[in-house]
Amino acid sequence: MNKLTDETRDKNNEEKQGLQLISPGKIIAFEKTFEELSPHLHLFKNAVVLEFGCDGFLFSAKKIKSMGAQKVIATNLKIEHIAKRIGLGIDRIDKVNVSDGIELMARDATKTGFDPGSFDIVFGRALLEHITDLSMMLSETYRVLKPGGFFYFDGGPLWMCGHGHHLWMQSSTGTRYNFVENNPIKPYEHLLFDAAGLADALGSRGVNEKDASEISEYVYHGKSQNRLRVSEIDELFRKSKLVYHLKKFTSNKVIPDEVRAKYPGDELSVSRISVHGFKP
Repeated sequence: MNKLTDETRDKNNEEKQGLQLISPGKIIAFEKTFEELSPHLHLFKNAVVLEFGCDGFLFSAKKIKSMGAQKVIATNLKIEHIAKRIGLGIDRIDKVNVSDGIELMARDATKTGFDPGSFDIVFGRALLEHITDLSMMLSETYRVLKPGGFFYFDGGPLWMCGHGHHLWMQSSTGTRYNFVENNPIKPYEHLLFDAAGLADALGSRGVNEKDASEISEYVYHGKSQNRLRVSEIDELFRKSKLVYHLKKFTSNKVIPDEVRAKYPGDELSVSRISVHGFKP
């Protein structure tokens, strides 16, 4: 039997270590994204790709490069933590060549600074629920795409679904909370209260007062999510110059009657969306 080369062994170990540090839910979401992209794989061949909001291990950038892209520029607002995770050990940085064909840059998705028409594809995974000025991001997407250029974005959980609060934080007491593994918020509960009301509800179930207050502040006032409804996101795409198709993905969570009464319509069951299209 042939032995693995040192290079292949190192790569396999790196991927295993990375996967051990992310939740199964994130792995599933990653796989869903690229399943949805499968009809468009031919567009990535020799393409120059810009990624908004890259993940902490550059899994998406590496996947896109493996699909035949000529170059991938992976961006995030701050990239020092990403550089450290992938073993670069750099404390202050705004740009680095990660590997052949992949660059990591500190850029804002609403004002990237790239020249107009620089990219064949703009891509963003698990993004649409986070960008606070989504209209500006869509304008920037249009600006940096070449005519006929392709884009793909997805996002979730969205604000109106059961875990739309998107809890993902560490409190000042040191406790980590997230909507996947340690979530003290009941499904849809964030839609029934304001910050004070949610803090009271959490406290009544045993969450200490300080943590309950910080969780509520994160849910209703944190800057890591935009709290947009599906219809609002759809409207922003409609007002953009991009040609697009929006796909909804629903969950089977039971919707409490009081929530359904307060928010009629089908948005409560939509947990995730993907949007793809092109610049005319």
